Amino acid sequence: PSHRPFPYSLYIQGDPAPLPCRVKRWEGKELVVEIEKKLFSLIARGESPGAEYPDALLPKGRRLVVRCRVLGATGGILTLALPQEEVRGVLAGKVPSSPTAGKPGTGGFRGIVFWGKRPLTGARVRAVQLTGRSLLPGILEAPPKLDRAVETRTDGDGRFLFEGLPPGNYKIWIQPRGRKDWIRRIRLVPDVKVIEGKTVEMKPFRVRSVLGS
Repeated sequence: PSHRPFPYSLYIQGDPAPLPCRVKRWEGKELVVEIEKKLFSLIARGESPGAEYPDALLPKGRRLVVRCRVLGATGGILTLALPQEEVRGVLAGKVPSSPTAGKPGTGGFRGIVFWGKRPLTGARVRAVQLTGRSLLPGILEAPPKLDRAVETRTDGDGRFLFEGLPPGNYKIWIQPRGRKDWIRRIRLVPDVKVIEGKTVEMKPFRVRSVLGS
């Protein structure tokens, strides 16, 4: 499938809508792609100085922040190195005309994360559906593996959004930017219930002194 200018569909963790791209190569644990600059409303170079992936991109019309390394920008085309953990999949073929968000039989939820009184920006948010016998093990696992979970990041206001999810109970984990540990609410109960055809508003998630430890 090579005669089209962008013959692949790139799926980012936590985002049901694909981005058209050209796949250049895999290098170790990262994927190198070419993608049109016009698809992004924000391109923040050096947003995390000293980090392995210091740059941040915000696809238009979405709240998902993509961590990456911008290798080059020529003629409206960005060359990006994406960490493997950011990539949910790459498919050859035409990008679907509409995302899975809002499709029949699904719902979503949104929320906001605070560090004390301030919004927590750029944090990873991972959610897993808790069903039947897997309820307790799913809650205790920290964090759930990506083959069972979906992931996004908080935006500049500390907000996050999940869409296109099967109805049911979900537990979420938070990983603040620059840290390796994950944080969840202590109570062994679901954090939110997804309802078909609706986007549920979660109670604010507040991270306290653990960030200073």
